[in-house]
Amino acid sequence: MRVTDYSLQEMYERKYSEYLLRKEISDWLEDAYAPQLEAATQALTDWLHTPATYASKQDRLNKVIADLEPRELVLKAACMVSMQGRLTMQQAAAQMITGFPSHWGMPVPDMVRTASEILARIGWEDLYTVEYGGGQEPVLISDMELPAMFAERIQLAGHPLPMLIEPEPLQSNRSTGYINIPGSLILGSRHNHHEGEICRSVLEIQNSVGMKLNLDFLMKVDDIRPTFETQEQETQWENLNKDTKLIARDLIKAGNWFWFTYRVDTRGRMYARGYQINPQGNSWRKAMLELHREQHVEIDP
Repeated sequence: MRVTDYSLQEMYERKYSEYLLRKEISDWLEDAYAPQLEAATQALTDWLHTPATYASKQDRLNKVIADLEPRELVLKAACMVSMQGRLTMQQAAAQMITGFPSHWGMPVPDMVRTASEILARIGWEDLYTVEYGGGQEPVLISDMELPAMFAERIQLAGHPLPMLIEPEPLQSNRSTGYINIPGSLILGSRHNHHEGEICRSVLEIQNSVGMKLNLDFLMKVDDIRPTFETQEQETQWENLNKDTKLIARDLIKAGNWFWFTYRVDTRGRMYARGYQINPQGNSWRKAMLELHREQHVEIDP
């Protein structure tokens, strides 16, 4: 039987989808911080078209100008910094706004350097502060205040999660199976996408396999706590463990019948979407999953 509770699936996508959350925060920022965004866009445009003081920097800027929409990049940077919280490492932020591999026609170090310069220029317009000093990597400190309604969703947002309804048919290489989450069926940067043959029929077979959580296992067994080298590693592990249990709770409340959606990498290998609950996760995450339609199989001795 095909489950058809689309309203529940739409609510689930909105709660956990980073894509949908970024869109909502971007829309909110465009209204709440319109003057700052306009000023940053103009400042970035002027900076890009001002001759550099040395040739190598001008060469980098020439490669960027043709491939960059200042307004789009300003909004992307503002959204990213506001979602990260009060402190974002500049190099990590530079990698986030450019994406890998490089599509600016320059080596990765030059791309990150250029993106860092762009981020610094955007930050002059009261969206965030770039803090230097102490010989440490520069950090971006947000000057934007997001409403409290976004706080919990930022904590939970991430990769798209299992679906509560059977995934939609894959009509193209930009179908995802989800109702409101677009994307590419090909992993990697946006430049990996194409509309050539990727065996979507095989992905649809994988998408059609209903799963459930083993409740007895979840009640009795927790993930093995590893040895941590830093407090940050321990905090990340604890947050992931907590989020996994929160998502498991939602799946159980929704009937404990769900479907994973799959994509391929450039070599054709299939990967399930999701992070907290995934059939390709660690041993604990694999062990909590079962096929929803069970079948007794006799094995000859």
